Amino acid sequence: MTLKQLSSLHTIKAQANGSKISKPLTESGVTTLSVSQQETALAKMVAGDINSHRRTNMVEDGVASLVALETKISKDFELIRYKIPADSPLENLEQAMRRVQASMIPLPKEEIEQRLTVLAMIVTIPKDFDDEILALKRGILAEKLTQWPADIVIEAFDKVEKSCKFWPTLAEFAEHCEWKVRPRKLLIEELQKRIDYR
Repeated sequence: MTLKQLSSLHTIKAQANGSKISKPLTESGVTTLSVSQQETALAKMVAGDINSHRRTNMVEDGVASLVALETKISKDFELIRYKIPADSPLENLEQAMRRVQASMIPLPKEEIEQRLTVLAMIVTIPKDFDDEILALKRGILAEKLTQWPADIVIEAFDKVEKSCKFWPTLAEFAEHCEWKVRPRKLLIEELQKRIDYR
């Protein structure tokens, strides 16, 4: 059985060969990050010395150092969107885009599967899960988890391990991931809009 590859304009997909990234990422037909840039970004996220919230703040600061960046906040103090002037230099927009894309590199599927294997040892597995079903569920869940950045997924594993008594669902991971990745996605949306405008 083969799984359909998830695609999203906002999430950069790593192409895995073992645990290495095997080819450059492209967006709108233009190569954005080299393989070495992807591997460096992934290594920094996996190191775990900076939490995902701090990394998002650093990315935001990095973008703001290249282009004027305005933040739109709701009355409930929730981020609605970012605004970048239309006349921002294209070179700066592209450099800012690469900074955000570096924060969107997913954990390779094989590494996610390893983490799910460890998780299976510490949570309760339903009696109707034989080895084949568990392997299938692990593979599908690992594929789905590549839609979020590596640092956010690693933090989600930590939360799920501490809160789930039974084999987790995708929804339980999404609860920990989706709100954390939202600012990065919004930055990519605004940057892409300005790049396309040029």
